[in-house]
Amino acid sequence: MRDLEDQMKELLRERSGDIGLDPRIPAPVVRRSRRRRALTVVAGALAMVAFVVAVGEGISSIATDDRTTAGRPPSAEQGIPGTFVGFTRDDRVVLASSQTGEILSTIAGPAEVGRRVQGADLFTEELALTPDRGGVYFSAFERRGAGRRLMLAPLDGGPPRDLGLGWDPVPSADGTRLAYVACTPDRCGGALVIRDLGTGEEERVPWTDSDLLGLPVAWLPDGRLVVTMVRPGDSAGAVLLIDPLQPPASLEDAATIEPLVKDVTSWRALAYRAPSAGVLIGETCCGPLGESSRIVSVDPDTGDEQGTVVPGLWFVADPDASGRHLLLVDAGGRAFVAGEAGAPRRVAEGFVDVAW
Repeated sequence: MRDLEDQMKELLRERSGDIGLDPRIPAPVVRRSRRRRALTVVAGALAMVAFVVAVGEGISSIATDDRTTAGRPPSAEQGIPGTFVGFTRDDRVVLASSQTGEILSTIAGPAEVGRRVQGADLFTEELALTPDRGGVYFSAFERRGAGRRLMLAPLDGGPPRDLGLGWDPVPSADGTRLAYVACTPDRCGGALVIRDLGTGEEERVPWTDSDLLGLPVAWLPDGRLVVTMVRPGDSAGAVLLIDPLQPPASLEDAATIEPLVKDVTSWRALAYRAPSAGVLIGETCCGPLGESSRIVSVDPDTGDEQGTVVPGLWFVADPDASGRHLLLVDAGGRAFVAGEAGAPRRVAEGFVDVAW
């Protein structure tokens, strides 16, 4: 039992860590992360141990039992995409097999990605595929300064294209717009930017509180944007819906409107899942000891919960085009594929973010 508890603590500590004061990370994120992640580490570790003891096949067994991967590669008939794109812990953007986890090619290496700093990915999405699945947007650290740059690289080879300062790229489903967090050479944060990729025109939704962080998550089919608002310290956050055609004056103003999900203290929105039309929300502290950590689907119009999509503590959840399968990343950087039935199947290790 002690060994299992120590293992869970170590996995969470490896992922969340105590973030050092680095000029590349906004100071509010550093302050917030130290407090919140310390609580999350303890609660998450105790929760996982309790769940394993009570059920016998809990979240820990999903993440560590190699028997779930043996001899069961997904078939084409199951409709699982054959490849995914991942942002690795050794600063590469790669194309990998969703069946075996084998790295098929390197799309961008450390020279293009730059050097990540520990903990810089705690509240951000590192990459997103273009709607036609022919390219990948990713964010890279500048060689000098504390900003980050948006890059677009083709999956079949060729140099990445520099799109300017910004991070957290999220393209719309029709490929006409790109949402991201604004950056300057000195820091990132301060505004949500929505760029028209045809005209280059931009809408900006600023936030005046320097401790606030607004993160674009996903586009809905009707053109609204799902945004997670993270408040400083351990205050409650919220998941908001923003209409780019009628943008609010500020993120604080958007929060005064009825949010999609209130009091997101433990985690944030992760993705939009079609065709079930649900926003995926990761919860990590929803029981007395966090024992019911899970990803739930929420109706974007009513905010009503549609049910648990997958149990477990997951830092990334990316649905495929059908909405039937998810790519997941756990606290240890391990990538899993989850289908409509059965436990998530581990396919690869060493990832910060994944998309297919």
